[in-house]
Amino acid sequence: MTPGKEIAADAKGLPAELRTGALTLEIGRHGIDAFAEATERLRSGEAIGKVVLDLG
Repeated sequence: MTPGKEIAADAKGLPAELRTGALTLEIGRHGIDAFAEATERLRSGEAIGKVVLDLG
């Protein structure tokens, strides 16, 4: 099996794992005043999961 096919096989199970809660995604929330920090975390690869900028 090639690496691409192995990854594709693993990826097929992700939606079900997300629905059941077996897999979760980390969400980092930042206020508008922390825009520069949030951007740097994305650029450096330090951010894991999603980064959300809260404008409220």
